[in-house]
Amino acid sequence: MKLYGVPPSPYTARVTLFARLKGIDLQRESPPGGFRSPEFMLLNPLGKVPALELDDGSILPESTVICEYLEEMFPAKPGLPGSPQDKARARVIARIYDLYVASHSTTLMRQIGAPDPDLKAREAALTGITAGLKQVEHLMADAPYAAGPQASFADCALLPPIVQFKLVAIPLFGLPDPTLGGGKLANWWKTVSADPLFADFAADYQKAVQGLVSKRLNPA
Repeated sequence: MKLYGVPPSPYTARVTLFARLKGIDLQRESPPGGFRSPEFMLLNPLGKVPALELDDGSILPESTVICEYLEEMFPAKPGLPGSPQDKARARVIARIYDLYVASHSTTLMRQIGAPDPDLKAREAALTGITAGLKQVEHLMADAPYAAGPQASFADCALLPPIVQFKLVAIPLFGLPDPTLGGGKLANWWKTVSADPLFADFAADYQKAVQGLVSKRLNPA
């Protein structure tokens, strides 16, 4: 298997982190010819990352679908552990983030270094992220990890965007830090920050996001 993706992408990061959680050696490669290149579009007409190339050469797109595939193919170390309720909670946390937060985050990322920033769109994005994260937090378990007592797909879905918020939306655009205070997100952040697997991944992902931000703020 081969994972096509770009390091700053939170969805590429989701799959990479999920593979690490499950103990899978999943190698990431840049899309052939570059992101949205004709070569990559031949492999994945959606033109999006991540995309998983299977051993038979077929392509599987969409981060959540890829993670579900890895879960079924490598069940020895579950990435969706616990009871059916725990598994459902992990899935719905990721789903709510994708539906109600992700697009607003994308809006802010596009505002970095923009010569003519759209202040109205920026404000709407900040409002949307705040509201969406409240919904995510409402669904989280009263447990160390997002969906229960064990790390799961939900943590892999949340960690990359929260790291991105801490580097972009909070310092550059004034988003209130969701990891401060005594709520579930704050307690969860303490847990994953102390977990070597998640902490090491967060440090690597920070570098990738910082590189993207630097390029946009200081274009050649």
